[in-house]
Amino acid sequence: MVTITEDAAIISAVAAILLAIFTVIELRHLEKHRNVDISMKLFEWAQEDRLRKAFRWVGQEFQLEKYEKAKAEWKISFEMSDYPNEVSSFF
Repeated sequence: MVTITEDAAIISAVAAILLAIFTVIELRHLEKHRNVDISMKLFEWAQEDRLRKAFRWVGQEFQLEKYEKAKAEWKISFEMSDYPNEVSSFF
């Protein structure tokens, strides 16, 4: 015959296994939620005018071959010196 303590041990073991499975499933959903949250923040950041100016400047005016010239221009305009860093930070 099975005693009450043996039944309790079996029930506890099954409950622990089910709890572990439930926790793993919830953690996977949490990871998906975090990825969506990061994507939404990047989308909001991409809508800012400052980042759009940075993309435009890097795409049209920034030329890596003329680094010394770009460095001299950056001393004139502090905002321009931050554009390459801002674009690379976005990616």
